[in-house]
Amino acid sequence: MLKKILRSYMMIFCWTGCCVFLFAFVKTLQEDYSTIGLSIFLIVASLFLLWGGIQFWKMGKRSKRKTTSESVLIKLKNEWLVKRKKKAEAKKRIEHQYLVLQEDLRLLQETVELMKSAKSIDLLLDRFNLACRMASNIEEGKKAGIPFNHTFMSDKELRELTNRLIPIVINDSYLKMKMGTFKLDRKEEQLERFESYLHLLKKYENDIAFASNYMKTIANVEDDINHLKKAQFT
Repeated sequence: MLKKILRSYMMIFCWTGCCVFLFAFVKTLQEDYSTIGLSIFLIVASLFLLWGGIQFWKMGKRSKRKTTSESVLIKLKNEWLVKRKKKAEAKKRIEHQYLVLQEDLRLLQETVELMKSAKSIDLLLDRFNLACRMASNIEEGKKAGIPFNHTFMSDKELRELTNRLIPIVINDSYLKMKMGTFKLDRKEEQLERFESYLHLLKKYENDIAFASNYMKTIANVEDDINHLKKAQFT
């Protein structure tokens, strides 16, 4: 709006000054000395009007430069605020993800210790799967750029640990089951306990069949079941 007003004033002053100057110049050329005073006045007035137009033009340019400068400063300020906000949000997100990875690491370490003390096959395998999920979460977080430099067991190391523990757990769980079973008075309950354990061994066959004592334990359980069945008919 201000720009249009300044432009209008400048045009008025310029045209008025030009017209007055031409009028005075023509009178002078015509040697109309009777109007010499008026001519001088008009020339001065025209010069004044031109000077005023120039000043308004300069004011318009300064106003435009000021407006442009203010716009640039506002734009730069807004861009800086946006970048600062994004940087703060990114920092906050990284800090949150770091805390999440710390919790995953704590859970992983606790799970590994529980794996080492497991006495049953299903419990060991459940803890192994949980530990693998925690290790995978930590690995993905590191790949995403989270500065997490703590050491932890990888999937490969967890599987190697589980493979070492499975034969021990098979042997311990079988002995524990057998000792508890023969404390039962009824043969039917004893038979049911052995069959349940046999079902457990076969359920996890894909995970534990590599163990050196797997097939031998199954054979022992089947022998126990056969002995109990024969005992029922004697």
